[in-house]
Amino acid sequence: MTKPVLTGLSGVLIIEVDTDSEEYSLVPPASLGRDEASVLSDHLSADLLRIIPELKESGLIIPAGLYNQFEILRPDFPLFTYLQEIYIKSQPEDDFNPTVLALGSDPDGFPIEEISPSREEGYGALLLIPFAIIGHKNQIDELDKEFDMRIFAKSSASAETERFIKDHFNLPIRGCSYASLANLCAIFKAQLESINCAPLWSLIENCFFCPEEAVVVRSEAGNTFCAVNGAVYTQFLTYRQWHYQQSLLGKEVDESGYIQWTAMHRQYLIGLVSHEITLNQIVDDNFLILLDDEELESKLTQMQMAETGFLYEDQSGKVDIVENIIEYPRISGITEVINEVVGTICYQIKCVRGDVSSIDSYYPISYLAVAELAEAITGIAEENNIEITRRTDLN
Repeated sequence: MTKPVLTGLSGVLIIEVDTDSEEYSLVPPASLGRDEASVLSDHLSADLLRIIPELKESGLIIPAGLYNQFEILRPDFPLFTYLQEIYIKSQPEDDFNPTVLALGSDPDGFPIEEISPSREEGYGALLLIPFAIIGHKNQIDELDKEFDMRIFAKSSASAETERFIKDHFNLPIRGCSYASLANLCAIFKAQLESINCAPLWSLIENCFFCPEEAVVVRSEAGNTFCAVNGAVYTQFLTYRQWHYQQSLLGKEVDESGYIQWTAMHRQYLIGLVSHEITLNQIVDDNFLILLDDEELESKLTQMQMAETGFLYEDQSGKVDIVENIIEYPRISGITEVINEVVGTICYQIKCVRGDVSSIDSYYPISYLAVAELAEAITGIAEENNIEITRRTDLN
């Protein structure tokens, strides 16, 4: 007998959490055990059959855990790949027996680490229960034609499903609704548009669905992002570099422009890394924004990249990537340049070498490096018995 060719469709149950409730916790609830997982899967299966009756001829796999959208929306959507593989491996070699496969957890998480929710703090107002519908390829292809529209049209979960989730996850909820993977992407796109981050979605969308193509995003503040081959490239600029770049573009230059540049740079970095999109930061004398799209794509991999550490800029404007603060013979002052919107922009160390006094600047390359740089600078200030001063102007 010919081995059946099985494939799948992906979807989620979206749980809108009541963040105003006294029961709300910053940490998502733990996954359910095997017995509760079976009951949860019965509820979801009944809902999905109501929405799409043809699913009775398909299999269904549901992990009884709560995920944030960043765990679901990643390049190649690996969570759904794992779910499909688990289901298909559970089937006989030469047959297909459509059943509902519920995945329960033990106290340490799911037996397969790759599908265990991270339960990280700060998940926001949405939690998701993913599911995969499995069937013969021709059957799934037929369902796929109207899957997004049909699940969107009748998306509400039953009252029984909502009650079970509320009681067994001990979670305050406003409501639950079903969505296909495409529907979920559309919701996330709308979220980004509502906070004026639509270009960020174009970068994420490229990495998710068409990585072989190139997408370039440029901002009025001077940011440049290029998504190609499943990765995003961008350029880190110190205030001095940014000032020079903007003058080359013939634009008026003021400090507020660099604050806008820094805010967008950090916001996009956080968004991309949260979705586990490969990010390459360029530290180079060639300004990306001056290159046209074709030149940009061809030269990206030839430029100097920075993965971690700090960007060091001496008083002459020379920059270098460093992992630690360099050693100084004598330090006469340390200043944190800070802004109420973006936080720390850089630290400046006033040092004396011989009879020459100069100021070196240190910029955090990534948002994670902000805390690392603060810790390093604080240590140096304590060693030299120097109080860190703060100022808000960049010049």
